[in-house]
Amino acid sequence: MAFEFAGAHIAIASILSGCYSIVKGITQLRQSYKFMPLTLTNIALTCNATTSILDTIDSILTAKSVTMRDSCQVLLDHFDGLKTGCFLTLSVLEQYVSDLLDGANSDIPLKAQKTARRKKWEALYNESDMTQLFGQLQNYNNLLGNLLRRLDRYDYLYCERDLD
Repeated sequence: MAFEFAGAHIAIASILSGCYSIVKGITQLRQSYKFMPLTLTNIALTCNATTSILDTIDSILTAKSVTMRDSCQVLLDHFDGLKTGCFLTLSVLEQYVSDLLDGANSDIPLKAQKTARRKKWEALYNESDMTQLFGQLQNYNNLLGNLLRRLDRYDYLYCERDLD
């Protein structure tokens, strides 16, 4: 499934790629620093859940026949809206993680590197912003989970009606 955002054609693969990039970046940060804020760890776990839910919904919708997809158009519209929201939130998170990684990959001489990297980290990391973005991502995951349950219920009802 693909959708259009600001005139650009964006596939679900770009959202999944963003999730992968965030998880990979947070893993690299964990290797670079002795501490890791719980919010970043939770963001990585939530990105993994987002990937799983998006893959599942996309495969369900792809497997549906054209007539069945037409009859659940409202759910498809909700899915497109949720993909757009996820894309925007993940884009901001991806930029934050990228900035934090740039601080970890400093070119400062070795003696001062640890201190300088830590100061860059503290200057770049904003817990309140991360908490807010994490909350948005959790909300999208909850909404995607609800959509998945509605699709399952819709499948059940649609299949029951076909059997009668």
